Amino acid sequence: RGVLSPSEVCEPADPAGNEWLHRAHSAEYVAGYCDGTLAPNAMRRIGLPWSPAMVRAVRLEVAGTLLAARLALSTGIACNLGGGTHHAQRAAGSGFNPFNDLAVASLALLAEGAARR
Repeated sequence: RGVLSPSEVCEPADPAGNEWLHRAHSAEYVAGYCDGTLAPNAMRRIGLPWSPAMVRAVRLEVAGTLLAARLALSTGIACNLGGGTHHAQRAAGSGFNPFNDLAVASLALLAEGAARR
């Protein structure tokens, strides 16, 4: 017994692709993080251990935020319990945030015409 029924829980179908991530992050940074070739000090700044599984997890988290944003626009309310990773910058992760899911989702909605500002 919870607050939500299973029908009210949504999961992204796929992890966020590079085309989404490049809206808010440089291609060089995305590639370096995703293939594990960022400089050691850049990885330390993120604060998370790197692994292919972690890359998939953070890509799914970004996709979940975009899904929640789209659902909120269509239904009036939605959230991503794993989202809110806003410390990442265009060419650097920070504070346990490899990617800025809020920026990626906002820029995607603007590009799609689903949001105007």
